[in-house]
Amino acid sequence: MRSTSRNALLIVCCVTAAVLFGADYPVAISADATNDGPGPAGECVSGSDFRTNTVLMVAPTTCIAQATPCVTVPFNIIRGDEAQMRAFSVRFTLSAQLQLCEGLASIVQGSYLTGETSFQLIDNGGGTYTVDCAILGLPCGVIAPSGTLFEIQVEAASDGTGTIGIDYVLLRDCGNEPISAAGGDPISITVDMTAPAPVTDASASQVKIGNDGDGTTRIVVDFTPSGDADAFEVYRAPYGSADGTNAYPEYDDMPGAGIPAIPSYPPSAPWALTGIVASGETDEPTERGVWYYVVFSVDLCGNAAASSLTVGTLNYHLGDVAPMETPDNLVETIDISGLGGCYGQPISYGDPRNILDVGPTTSHTTDGRPLTDNLIEFEDLVMFSLNYHAGIGFAGDSPPQVLLGGKGLGGIGLTLAPGSARVRAGQTFTVSILLRGQVEDVHAARTVLSYDPAVLSYEGSSVADPISQATHFFKDLPEQGSIDLGMALLGNDSAIEGEGAIFMARFSALANGDPALALSGTRIRDCENRELSGQGMLPPVAPALEQAPIDYRLGDARPNPFNPRTTILFDLPDAGAVRVQVFDVSGRVVRTLIDATRTAGAHSVEWDGTDDMGHP
Repeated sequence: MRSTSRNALLIVCCVTAAVLFGADYPVAISADATNDGPGPAGECVSGSDFRTNTVLMVAPTTCIAQATPCVTVPFNIIRGDEAQMRAFSVRFTLSAQLQLCEGLASIVQGSYLTGETSFQLIDNGGGTYTVDCAILGLPCGVIAPSGTLFEIQVEAASDGTGTIGIDYVLLRDCGNEPISAAGGDPISITVDMTAPAPVTDASASQVKIGNDGDGTTRIVVDFTPSGDADAFEVYRAPYGSADGTNAYPEYDDMPGAGIPAIPSYPPSAPWALTGIVASGETDEPTERGVWYYVVFSVDLCGNAAASSLTVGTLNYHLGDVAPMETPDNLVETIDISGLGGCYGQPISYGDPRNILDVGPTTSHTTDGRPLTDNLIEFEDLVMFSLNYHAGIGFAGDSPPQVLLGGKGLGGIGLTLAPGSARVRAGQTFTVSILLRGQVEDVHAARTVLSYDPAVLSYEGSSVADPISQATHFFKDLPEQGSIDLGMALLGNDSAIEGEGAIFMARFSALANGDPALALSGTRIRDCENRELSGQGMLPPVAPALEQAPIDYRLGDARPNPFNPRTTILFDLPDAGAVRVQVFDVSGRVVRTLIDATRTAGAHSVEWDGTDDMGHP
């Protein structure tokens, strides 16, 4: 037995009868019953008329389920008379599906009986309990038309339909006389602690065309409904901090940013409920970012099972940066120009130019999360170029296929033509950087051409024909002794096929010597941004610069003596008009062998020992 009495002495105003409650009290008196009992002064009163007072239970509006494991059931009284009610005794029974959440502590006195009271509880066993309560002292009783006698909290003992029934109700007035009372109908509570089967194949993908022009795209969520769920709720959260702060566009730089954890149900921040209720429907977060989705299978009792997280999904096009204030879901020339203006520049956390820092990504594709590296360079260029013409209502040009020539064998790489060699001061020349190997589906390339700045002066560079005729991006980043060269065709299917020149770099020689030309840091990507190159600089494929002499030189005749022919060697540092003549010992011209224009380099001419007339 449990008591909440604040006074050990149970005082009643009618001295002829004590108010005692127990498990063996009779059932409630009917509404038309009469009773003889003591009056206010102790005398007995006969033939009193009683009107029924009813104790009703209020069934909870929710099931007993995972989200609501313990529910409250009030026992309310509805008065049918105005008698002063001093005490009550109510016995109720729980079915096998129900039990008190915390034993007798789950039965709590209500507010109907006021003042000092004694509140007593009895566990009768078998799920049956008796609740007794009486007012101690004065005021004697309550005449309020309704109120709560007590509340109980119940939880699941097993799944099914649980019931609570009132076995009897006994009410007493200030004279300890019975007051007409009855218990209301039993109530039923659905008990379901088993969650439905979870969705096992939730996925999300960016809708890349047909969006509006507000700078964010829709995301479609697909899943196969689990058979025993009654509804599906789809929640989203951004890559960001635990409080829901979105990390865009500085995903790897924002302190504490990360992938959100799968939430419990119902989710709280950073998770937000979307309007998606069926597979194939779309969501459009208003903020740019990388978004994760979880699908909850929910039954009628609110039990829920979570799917796994979808892969992070962008809701904007990487490279859609212009206008800077209001991107428009297009990646076109103005966006490429924005990249070019900052190409090669380092940036830091909080820099507004971080919107350009979109490569590399987690998947190396335009669908991945940018791994912000605080440098605007080749990796960003590839993302921009692959997304060129992406967006709404912008079909763009047919992707060009640039044909350079036949395909070689072996792995793809870059080489120089001509290679490193000695040069002559004042000489100007162009170095070609060639694609070699089994070249196909090349979309972008980058390399660093180094040289000796004491020997060479860099004059400029460009892409070679026919690449220059295609829609492309090119940028050279010169430093002392090196040039970082990057190019990409624009459009996700634009590609180069075959061997040939892609970059042309122009130099002038400051001094005689070896220019130390070399390639490093070569990266060659296909239309899916896969790396194609594994080599640095391949062997030269054209005569090296060492074949171009630094002075005019007339070599020996070989053989000498000769009979009947000899070969005369000579070098030209520059192209131009050349005359080669044979003189006799008196200075007379015997034979003019060459009187024409020749290219720079090593040359030879044969003499058969005859004069201009053909005489020996």
